[in-house]
Amino acid sequence: MENRHGFCVSFELTPSVGVTESQMALEQLKRLEEEGFSPTSVGADKNYHNGPFVAGCRGEGIKPHVATIQDRKVPGLDGRTTRSKGYTMSQTVRKRAEQIFGWMKTVGGMRRSRYCGAPAHRRGLQMGGGRSEPVALSQAEPGAAGGRGAGVSPREASCAQIQEIAEFGRRKGRKILPTPAMLT
Repeated sequence: MENRHGFCVSFELTPSVGVTESQMALEQLKRLEEEGFSPTSVGADKNYHNGPFVAGCRGEGIKPHVATIQDRKVPGLDGRTTRSKGYTMSQTVRKRAEQIFGWMKTVGGMRRSRYCGAPAHRRGLQMGGGRSEPVALSQAEPGAAGGRGAGVSPREASCAQIQEIAEFGRRKGRKILPTPAMLT
């Protein structure tokens, strides 16, 4: 999920055994970089406060904005990171990721899946995540200022970037949504 508008950037369904969430997140970050994005930071909950995830992010040149577990020391995640403004913002906005799942359960019909098998379930989840985007996109439109003041919407530059990224995805033949790093 990107922080500025709450877009679902990458969504993956994996088996509950074999691959940890941290490993999958690192794979998704690498995949985003291969598609031309350059994330500078990633926000995550306490489940990602572990050495391999933090080291993997640092190895890719990405700042890990991970919620810390008290009394757990992880190399690469110290006061320099946790005292920054970006870290504070990432931790504040992190709850929006849960809003995507809540939307998928209530409006998207995924509280109780009607699909059989992992491939069908994956498609259903991706469609549910994609259907939440028009709501977020309507809040990101350049004219969304609603007549407040004269001139340009404060989000016009980011809207232009979102449209440019979406056009890039259409040319590639797939839906690509922006990460926070792409909009900064």
